[in-house]
Amino acid sequence: MNKSPQQLGKGMIYVAWLLLLGLLFMFFNYMSEKQYNPNQNVTSNNNNGI
Repeated sequence: MNKSPQQLGKGMIYVAWLLLLGLLFMFFNYMSEKQYNPNQNVTSNNNNGI
């Protein structure tokens, strides 16, 4: 624990950025999954090759 306050501050800034990026990723992932998609479960019909 012989780190200077400046080194600890830099480490905390890096951790804060990583947390922010992680939260933004989770938020936009949630928003894109929530978006309406009418073709989410696509099915096809085959009528004897016609």
